[in-house]
Amino acid sequence: MTADAWILVILGSAVIVVAGVGVLALIRFRQLCSVVGSFVCGMRARPEDRWHTGVAHYGVWEFSWWRGQSLSFRPARQWSRRGLQVTGHVTLEASGRPDLYLVRCRHEDETFELTLSESAYAGFASWLESSPPESRGNVV
Repeated sequence: MTADAWILVILGSAVIVVAGVGVLALIRFRQLCSVVGSFVCGMRARPEDRWHTGVAHYGVWEFSWWRGQSLSFRPARQWSRRGLQVTGHVTLEASGRPDLYLVRCRHEDETFELTLSESAYAGFASWLESSPPESRGNVV
């Protein structure tokens, strides 16, 4: 094979690999978003950090968050429902996004911030306020 043929083979292989990774990322994102209780959510650990877009999900006992730019099916962050509390929320109207809320949260000694849509914040706040009944054995 000539040098030009090798270059075409290498470029073709690279295009196939990049397309495959893109398809895997799309499948992962669709799967994460299709679970009941999931929503698109930005997260940062400290106010000086940059925002990371991802998908959040509230389950029965925990709140989980997956990075948007990852291929992992495991959550990047997870907080138990018992220790999680909202310490404040404001709309991002001043930055031109009145449809988004900046939500400050605390879990034990850790603080972090989320950006949620209005409907996602309503669901998240309702989920936090309504905890499932404790398991106390059989009550007759």
